Amino acid sequence: MTWLDHTIIIEKPLIVSGEYTVRVYATGTLDTPTTGPYALMVKNVAVSASPRLAYGDVITGTIAPEGDKDVYVFEWKAGEKVAIEARRDVGNFNHDSPRLELLDSKGNSLAVALRKSYDQQVIEIKPSLSENGIYVITVEGTKAVYLDTGAYTLSLKNLAAP
Repeated sequence: MTWLDHTIIIEKPLIVSGEYTVRVYATGTLDTPTTGPYALMVKNVAVSASPRLAYGDVITGTIAPEGDKDVYVFEWKAGEKVAIEARRDVGNFNHDSPRLELLDSKGNSLAVALRKSYDQQVIEIKPSLSENGIYVITVEGTKAVYLDTGAYTLSLKNLAAP
């Protein structure tokens, strides 16, 4: 669980199919119950539910509301040289956003890219992959003081292609 400003992010893998219950609690001073409006977002970020990218694809996406994460998958085979590029739309995002991450099919992080300066519009990952298989790309706002939102363009390139 991550607490950022007034936002809590819980990423919980659900292993068994079925119905689940989400309970939302709020406490006031000295554990006195309080009431009020809230927003709840549930998103399926399972690899099986994620859009599959092919080399040459250029897609646009939006990180919204705060805490949103977009997930994509692609298949890599020996001999391919991958470049994953995320371009933030001008006027969108703050701080280091968007955050680009590459994971293997088991969920292990292989590479992360963030903007290194405020003027930088494009971030890129050029991983050295060794195992054929499915890989996962995530795009999200950074988790600085608050979560960023905004639009981006994502591209997947095979640098070994003629």
